Amino acid sequence: MKNLKLNYRSEENNCDETVLFIHPLGADHSVFDKVINGIKSDFNCYSIDIRGHGKSPVPEPPYTIKEMANDISSTFSFESPVHVMGVSIGGMIAVSYTHLTLPTNREV
Repeated sequence: MKNLKLNYRSEENNCDETVLFIHPLGADHSVFDKVINGIKSDFNCYSIDIRGHGKSPVPEPPYTIKEMANDISSTFSFESPVHVMGVSIGGMIAVSYTHLTLPTNREV
């Protein structure tokens, strides 16, 4: 399944900086709720459900890291660099996503 649109939580407050959170296997976007609630006044925050998790689509497996990074690119088009934070497989997806979006994103 190409061009998957992912489910996500957003807290946008017209801040200068944005943080994108990517959860580990077996979780969903809510794993970051406490963190987001603590920083949402200083950052625009997005927390996604990766494919097959939460309310995001469940295409036929297997899933690759690159496909999951492409899902994020299909869901968002950030115009300025974002801070990308991932846990476990979310960290691997974050690195792949950052490579896909160079030169916009330069750091993970």
